[in-house]
Amino acid sequence: MTTAKSYKIINTGICILRLWMCLEVVMNHCYVSANDFFVVNWLHPVFGRAAVPIFFIISFYYLDPEALSEHTDRFKSRLLRLVIPQVTWGGIYWIIVYVVDKIWNLYQDEVTPFDLIAQIFTGSVAILNPVMWFQVDLIIATVLVFSLYKIKSNAKGRLLSFLFIVCFVVQYTGINYDIFQDCGYELIPVARLAEIIPYCIAGLFLAKNSEKNGIETIRGHKKIENRFLKGKWIYILLCAAMVIAFILLYDTDDNVVDFGYSGIPLLFFSVILFVLFRNTKSRIQSVRLKKMIYGLGKSTETVYFSHILIRNVIAVFFDIGSIKGVGSFWICISIMSIGIASHFILFFLKNCVRGYFK
Repeated sequence: MTTAKSYKIINTGICILRLWMCLEVVMNHCYVSANDFFVVNWLHPVFGRAAVPIFFIISFYYLDPEALSEHTDRFKSRLLRLVIPQVTWGGIYWIIVYVVDKIWNLYQDEVTPFDLIAQIFTGSVAILNPVMWFQVDLIIATVLVFSLYKIKSNAKGRLLSFLFIVCFVVQYTGINYDIFQDCGYELIPVARLAEIIPYCIAGLFLAKNSEKNGIETIRGHKKIENRFLKGKWIYILLCAAMVIAFILLYDTDDNVVDFGYSGIPLLFFSVILFVLFRNTKSRIQSVRLKKMIYGLGKSTETVYFSHILIRNVIAVFFDIGSIKGVGSFWICISIMSIGIASHFILFFLKNCVRGYFK
């Protein structure tokens, strides 16, 4: 349970970053207009591409694999928190699509129980919710890191470093793309493992050598890091480095052979953006404001799971592809707002059910 005292140590910078990147994810799947705000059109191609990598960084920044490896029950709880939404939301999407198809016959192919099974295990069934590949890769990467940290030696750090290098080798040599390019969208989670694992490892590294959860210093690096990040000049350097990475990403050829998240510039850009927001934690002092930001930050998971469903429901009444100008951007805001509202409604209902059975 999060108490009033614990709200004081919440990293509001990371919560705000989660909200922003959640909007970028929604825009990745719903934003179609070329006549919208100039700033949106200019910034979204890069920040939208960095959204998923940043979510992997955040997930593993808070993972604490050493504690999970020492306490198997904690690992099981973590795994359940990842698996249950994958199964639940897969079932929700399948039931809705199945009923809609039976009533209105909107889909060319019949929806079958096999689609549900494929959605649960791959998260990539196009007719249901293909963006859930993220959750599948999150589960695989969590199990992989847990297995490495079960090794009772100092070799796990070297193994992670080796894995980090191997991932970039198979990316830049094209081996990863050559293997999976003709395998179909259902194998996207496996194809993207080599692209997302470096972000997971980056999250672990940042947690190991930084102030975790806003106040705790890991492995005695407090003096070095605080002195290094104390001056304003470091923010100027980080911003300059991020601008350079932004330019490199913006000029990247769209025909690059990957599955969307490869390359050192994207990793560099994502890590710097995360560090900049993480280090703003001390700027907000109001506990009430922190509580509100924390609650909104927690809602991003529900938004991610539900935004394709919300988009499709809206598309029944409005043809998103035909909306020009500011409308398409505000539709993305509306979809995210509905997702946030759904989170708090589900939270309220869950508490009501718990209270009833107590």
